[in-house]
Amino acid sequence: MTIDSIIVEQSMPAYGSFADSWKTSTIAYPDHSDIILISGLKQGQEAGEFEWKKAEEALRSSGLFRKVRIEIDTIDARNVTVYINHELALPMEGPGIHMEIGGSVASIGGVYQTKNIFGSLIDVQALCRNRTEHGIGPELRLSGVWSNAMHSAISLGFGLTYHQFTQGFTASGSMNADPMGGLFLGASVQSREGIDFLLEGPTQLISHEYQEYSAWGGWLLPRKDNLYFSVKASIRDAKRGMPKTIQAFDNTQSLLLGFGSLADKTRIIHGEEIPIGAWGSAVLGKIMPSLEGGGESYYYVGGTVEQSELTLNNTLYLKAKLSAGSGLLQGKAKNTALEARAQAQYMIQPTFALMFHMNARTTWNWADFRQLVLDNEAGIRGLPVNGRIGNNMMVCNVILAKDAMYVANGLRLGFSAFADLGTVWNSGISIMNSIWNSSLGGGILVLAEGRSMQTGQPLLRIEYAHVLQGGGGIVISTNYPFSLFTKHQYELPAIIGDAIDTE
Repeated sequence: MTIDSIIVEQSMPAYGSFADSWKTSTIAYPDHSDIILISGLKQGQEAGEFEWKKAEEALRSSGLFRKVRIEIDTIDARNVTVYINHELALPMEGPGIHMEIGGSVASIGGVYQTKNIFGSLIDVQALCRNRTEHGIGPELRLSGVWSNAMHSAISLGFGLTYHQFTQGFTASGSMNADPMGGLFLGASVQSREGIDFLLEGPTQLISHEYQEYSAWGGWLLPRKDNLYFSVKASIRDAKRGMPKTIQAFDNTQSLLLGFGSLADKTRIIHGEEIPIGAWGSAVLGKIMPSLEGGGESYYYVGGTVEQSELTLNNTLYLKAKLSAGSGLLQGKAKNTALEARAQAQYMIQPTFALMFHMNARTTWNWADFRQLVLDNEAGIRGLPVNGRIGNNMMVCNVILAKDAMYVANGLRLGFSAFADLGTVWNSGISIMNSIWNSSLGGGILVLAEGRSMQTGQPLLRIEYAHVLQGGGGIVISTNYPFSLFTKHQYELPAIIGDAIDTE
């Protein structure tokens, strides 16, 4: 069939709570040409069921819409009119209050995350807060990506991080792949300098300078499950204040080849679109020392498998992700990392949810500096800040959340109960011989009228945590400790395990 015309029909989300409804004033309807560009559909294009499906997938993955539906109206035997019906999504967070209190530290400020600023397709993440941890004080984190800049396939991005100890920025530019297939490419630069915190023993402040330059390109081959072929080249330059804090992959160049497959699906439950599907990738490459870095070149192999599903009459949501990577130097493994994440949610009743989350990060043959922190922020509620330090980490959380009653002004009151369990351990020690920390507790949830217990976050969570090994206290937050429903998306080829805790 030939597309004769494309008509965009838009609507604003309707929410029962002032806490959400006022946010509609911060968004606006995007230009119709931008929405059509995101869909990949074109006037005069020959299209059918496959193209309608890919267009819906592209619109949903943009994160701009709460609901999307494409309808076809037949004009004659060869021509059709395409209707893109959608309901705009509200900002992911804020504009509102950010609050994280627990483990003897506090972080309080304002937060705003949106992909739509008054109709402009700018993905903004802004966080301005005061942190008591390490006496950091005021901190600003601001990033933005202007998608479809000037009604084109070009995206421009920037990022800024600032507090008294560390400053950094990022800049990027990319050409997005057409949803119907084709070339994509981009480049980025990031720079950071200031202080890292060495937390083992008495806290030490270690200076650092870091720059990374990357360029990538690839090809999208549309299928029932989209196929991605890509290549990424990076250069990392780093200066560390102590030899002890030199990290793996400092002062290296890397060339990574990636092959991936993406299945992007959606299940509509009680009017809410819940993303399900899968992502899998394989990475082959080479790590080489920079001109000033020294060391030896070696090969790198890695991969990721991620899948989610809704089952038991759509009451049980399951998601798991496993990533692994390793260098190979003269037949021996080097810088081997394994990261696993599992999530589940069972809706006992429409207002009663049981949630589970597990996060594990482990390494082998990793000689360079690596620091992971186990504390209240890492998921063991009530555990003092920087309470445990190690090279490897595992955390499990179980939460019962109940929406109990309507209070007033679009607000509802709920209750929670939880159990947290986690450990960190160093290389050469078995996880079975590590020391585990655990906490139990419960509290109240302040909820917004109209937010689903299946997909919504609380406005405020106030809990008491009792650490079984001693200690505990009040924990206050404007979120759950983890988010469940995240979309499956294409990921550039990357090294596994190089992210660590430095603050």
